Amino acid sequence: MKTNIVFILLLIACTSFIIGCGASKDGSSAKKQWKHFRIDLSAEESKEVINLQDDLGIDPKLGIITVCVNITDEKLQVITIGDEKDPTGMSFRWIDIRKSVQDYLLNYTGPKKTKL
Repeated sequence: MKTNIVFILLLIACTSFIIGCGASKDGSSAKKQWKHFRIDLSAEESKEVINLQDDLGIDPKLGIITVCVNITDEKLQVITIGDEKDPTGMSFRWIDIRKSVQDYLLNYTGPKKTKL
């Protein structure tokens, strides 16, 4: 009986450890996997925010920008400046922005990134 309890406790501890190793505390690894998300960015955060606006021909540059990315469908991958549900939002093809900007957006793990 005592052996069974020790075995069960050991099994629970090992399972918790394995699950804990695969996930980050802040969910950052999960955020990097998202294919449909929104980020509220400031041009002061990174040069890539300015590069994004350069790639999309946004002038004058915006200090704060809302970016919605939807790359769930390989045939229709878009990035929207503004809210994607707002008809005034500007949509562009994902491939129209440079790879470094794509990587920045995909790998962004800050608190301002939300899953859509």
